[in-house]
Amino acid sequence: MKKALDGYRDRDAANKVGATAEAYAEFSGDIPEAIKPHLETLKGDPLTARMQQYAFDNKVPLPVYQGMVQQFLSVSSEMGLMEPVVDEKAERAALVPDVA
Repeated sequence: MKKALDGYRDRDAANKVGATAEAYAEFSGDIPEAIKPHLETLKGDPLTARMQQYAFDNKVPLPVYQGMVQQFLSVSSEMGLMEPVVDEKAERAALVPDVA
């Protein structure tokens, strides 16, 4: 049994399958500046969490999943579909007086 489990683990490691669903949210490498802020917002997004869980359950290789997400965001940005990420703290500081 141990030999079979080790075989599966070795196969998953060779295919670069994430160890957990959360691993799919850890983007690295050459990420275009236009989409970096958007990748950060995805970490707390329930839709993205479901996609990551699906990718994990179906043993989608990390580079494939992350490449698809980056392509989707890049094309969306190029088409003008992405709104700038709002810095809530900076907006609040600019709109609410210190004495409030």
